Amino acid sequence: MANLARREGIISLDKELPTIHEPFLRRALMLAVDGTDPEELRKIMELELLTRKNRKKNSPAFRIRRRVFSDIGIIGAVLV
Repeated sequence: MANLARREGIISLDKELPTIHEPFLRRALMLAVDGTDPEELRKIMELELLTRKNRKKNSPAFRIRRRVFSDIGIIGAVLV
């Protein structure tokens, strides 16, 4: 994709968007093709990563694992 963008310009990546299955990469490329300022694009994608990380941390499965592992640590400390 980088070679295509260098040869034919960033707009040429628009036709490649339907073939990209990774949502994060597709969104970044859509913003780039739309002409988003590079600094603004970086901020948007960093915020996206932070949002994903927080969403994962707050999921019920993550909270259960965190509780179970902390309980196992306490039991291990008491037994030793």
